[in-house]
Amino acid sequence: MGISYETSEFTLEEITGSSTDTDRGVSEENSENNDTLIVPDIHGDPEPLYRSLNRFGLIDRRRNWIGEKVNVVLCGDLIDRGGKDKETLDALISLKNQVLENGGSFNGVVGNHDWFLLNALYARQRLDLMYFLKYCGGIIKDFEIDNVALFDGFHVNPENLELGIVRRTFLKESNHVYTRFFHTLNLLHKFDDKLVVHGGLNLLWANFLRELGIEGVNDKFWNDIKEGTSKSEYFKIAGSRRDGPNSNEEVSPIWFDHFALKELSESDQIGIYRILKDMGVNYVFSGHNVGEIPRSITWSFDERGPLRFICLDTGMVPYYSGGNGAMGGAYVNNETNKIIAIDREGFEYNVDDLSYTFSIGK
Repeated sequence: MGISYETSEFTLEEITGSSTDTDRGVSEENSENNDTLIVPDIHGDPEPLYRSLNRFGLIDRRRNWIGEKVNVVLCGDLIDRGGKDKETLDALISLKNQVLENGGSFNGVVGNHDWFLLNALYARQRLDLMYFLKYCGGIIKDFEIDNVALFDGFHVNPENLELGIVRRTFLKESNHVYTRFFHTLNLLHKFDDKLVVHGGLNLLWANFLRELGIEGVNDKFWNDIKEGTSKSEYFKIAGSRRDGPNSNEEVSPIWFDHFALKELSESDQIGIYRILKDMGVNYVFSGHNVGEIPRSITWSFDERGPLRFICLDTGMVPYYSGGNGAMGGAYVNNETNKIIAIDREGFEYNVDDLSYTFSIGK
């Protein structure tokens, strides 16, 4: 588990360059009558992003956006594993600007790799250093964060440890541009009858969603990051990892595994189904669990018909795919509501026809 240390406090203005919290996790409304592209885990490499955008005909040979009024939603895990975190963030910010200029919207949810960076950036939060190094190694490398202050050989050196180094270095290099970008991500994003989350939802979190609504859940999530999970009335984000002591009934949406949906009791499945259907959700899109093709688990417990959980993570970076050239994503046609997902090779799948296959990593 590693050792946790209390980080030094930084103000909101120091982190985002603004003294107000108005930009925090504010989801843009999906522009009406627009198609939507859902992008799975990029993991710190812009090349899979470009390949996927090209596959859907949304960029030209110079990698300029030609999608006109198309909305974009990111499934999280924007950093780490790919070795090009800074380049990836630059590509995402450029893409966002072009999408907005052409009448689209641009939203995203936080993945587990992104979450550890957010924890390192925010005040009053205890950070598990070992997990930070595991999930944010690319950030340390790309921004040349002084890990001499983090390590003495292979051992944590608490005398030299000052996680303020992470913040100061990242803020200095980014001039707040990257932190503002991360500041607009959320835990959940909903458009039309589709919900986007990095990992997934269990009954506990579905009940939170019913009680608080999308906006309320996102507000609680950000409060946890800034205030510390020990002060949260509802959530224990940091401790709610599936590989920890918690069961599938407790794990958070950032860490919940797609295949764990099959491990839930039937009563839990029915509870989740009813809550999401009451909210008008027919599709739940996620990343987090790597597979060569997009996967689906479908539940149907009453006359309202199927609720489909679609995992889009195809392991686009070589760390997972074992080679270059992989891609992924799903394209939603707003007029017909037909949703086409692609696998690593770019082959198409109608998500309504997908069946379940086991995930092979995360």
